[in-house]
Amino acid sequence: LGALVAYALAAAAWVALQGRVALRAAGAVPLPAGAAPRLENVAAGLAADLGAPAPRLYRAPGAGANALSCWAGGPALVVTDGLLERYTRTEIEAVVAHCLVRLERRRQRRAALATALGRAGRAVAPVTGGEDDGRAAALTRYPPALAVAIAKAEPRGGRFAPLWLVGDGARGPSPAARADALEDL
Repeated sequence: LGALVAYALAAAAWVALQGRVALRAAGAVPLPAGAAPRLENVAAGLAADLGAPAPRLYRAPGAGANALSCWAGGPALVVTDGLLERYTRTEIEAVVAHCLVRLERRRQRRAALATALGRAGRAVAPVTGGEDDGRAAALTRYPPALAVAIAKAEPRGGRFAPLWLVGDGARGPSPAARADALEDL
C-alpha cells in the first residue's frame, strides 16, 4: 500500500511539473517589466475582466508566431518573438484572451496529463479550439482578430502541442477550420 501511495504521489508530482518542463522546452524566459507594455497591459486587463490573476509573462525565441499557456506555480503565458513582432494589438489581445480562457477553465490539468503521458496522452488531451475560441472571441468582442491570429500562427508540435495556441497534431479542428468558424461568428 505504501509503495502504491508513493507511486501515485510521484505521478501526480510529474504531471504538476509539466508546466515548468514546457517552459524550459520552449526556451521561455521571464519577460522583464516594461519590455512589452502592450502585452502586459492586455494580459492584466483581460485577466481582470475574467476575475483571474494576471499570468506571469514569458517570451520564447523564434520567428514562428505562437503562444503557450500553462500552470507553472501559477498561470503562465509564453509568447514567441515572432508573435510580438508581427501581431497587431487586436491579434495579441485575441491570443491572450484565448490563453486566459484555457487557464481559467483549468483545462490545463488535462493538457498537463497529456504531455506527461507523451504520445499515449493524445487520447486525453483537451480539444483545441471550439468552445475556447468562442469564449475568447466573446471576451474581446472581435472574432476576426482571433481568426487572423490562428491563421498566422506557426504550429508547434511535439509533446507540448496541447499547450500551444496552434499545436501541430493537437486534438481538434485544423487551424484553417478554427479560423473559418470564427469568421462565421
